[in-house]
Amino acid sequence: MKKLYLPLLLILLAASQNSLFVHLKIFGVIPDLVLIFDICVVLAVGNPYGTITAMLGGIIVDTFSGAPFGIQSIGYMVSVYLIGAVEGKIYKDNIFVPGIFTFLGSIVKESIVGAFLYLTGAQISFYPYLLKFIIPLAIYNTVLAAIFYRYIGKLMVKLSLNKPGGFNA
Repeated sequence: MKKLYLPLLLILLAASQNSLFVHLKIFGVIPDLVLIFDICVVLAVGNPYGTITAMLGGIIVDTFSGAPFGIQSIGYMVSVYLIGAVEGKIYKDNIFVPGIFTFLGSIVKESIVGAFLYLTGAQISFYPYLLKFIIPLAIYNTVLAAIFYRYIGKLMVKLSLNKPGGFNA
């Protein structure tokens, strides 16, 4: 039964991101709740679970988006996998750690999505896309990740998904 909580939570986050948070735009961007959650999960429990959660979250977001299917999934998986690759080497109880990794993960994910959209024929100029969308989104995601990191870590402990000797919420 516990294994159903994360997919349901990812669906709830994706639905909230596309409905409720559309009205909470800051600098014209909507936060990527699924990416924030995936990064916090990978920081709490590491790979491969974090990357699998990112893949599932990406598939769910792909079903809600109008972009070609799979673009979001690839962006989520690559950014979360890279964070998970260094997860074991960092001190995660510092509030700046999830913020820094969320900022970097947001930039990586959106750069991948932008590159794939460009390859599919979308007219995207990288620098305006970076300055007007990616950077404000990364800042918005960073603030939310700093707020919710502890709660997501506690959720992982309750679901018994934490690493032995790892994250202590």
